Amino acid sequence: MLHEEEDGKVALLSAQERAEYQEVVRSNFLALDGACVMDGLKVQIQKSGDEYTQIAYYNGWLHDHYVGCVFVFAPSGVIVACALNAPSSWHDSYIAENGKLYEKLKSVFDTTGGTAVVDLAFLKKRCPFMIELGKEKVGTEG
Repeated sequence: MLHEEEDGKVALLSAQERAEYQEVVRSNFLALDGACVMDGLKVQIQKSGDEYTQIAYYNGWLHDHYVGCVFVFAPSGVIVACALNAPSSWHDSYIAENGKLYEKLKSVFDTTGGTAVVDLAFLKKRCPFMIELGKEKVGTEG
């Protein structure tokens, strides 16, 4: 149903929207040149009756069954890209890679120079267009 709703679509920002968000971010956070934030989310699900499915979605660290998702947000809170319903055993960086989120963010970087703010779960060494939160000092002037 949401495929037909313009406001319900997940889509990368237009060039104009990216430029506007980059300006807002730059004016508030001098160390950043980005227009988005990327983070992972584990969504708890019911245990499957199928043993192989159950194993794929079991997360030993959290001791329950989940699907893994990674979302890319614009400063407005709008989701502009995502990878959904991955096995919980997958790491956030693998979900992002499998969902082609790195490719999408690289295309934004190549056209606008904007970076994405991420936590340490993502592969900065392979993706120079990402700023790891906590590694860089992010703040305003003054």
